[in-house]
Amino acid sequence: MTDEAKALVERLRDFVIAEDIDLAADRIETLEAALREVFEEWAGSEGFIPETAPEAYLLQLTKRMADIARAALAGDSHD
Repeated sequence: MTDEAKALVERLRDFVIAEDIDLAADRIETLEAALREVFEEWAGSEGFIPETAPEAYLLQLTKRMADIARAALAGDSHD
């Protein structure tokens, strides 16, 4: 392969990588928005008083999911 062809391949590779980075950034933005929405749903449910054991369990489960979303948005590990 000539030097010119190698240079062209490198330029094409850089273009593909840049496109992949843009796609990844868009996906991250979408996922962050979804996590914010999960957390906001939890925040909106504060004050709910469960009346049954299943409701209490679901409230605990929802809080754990909101905590995971909050930690992810803050860049923390939820482990």
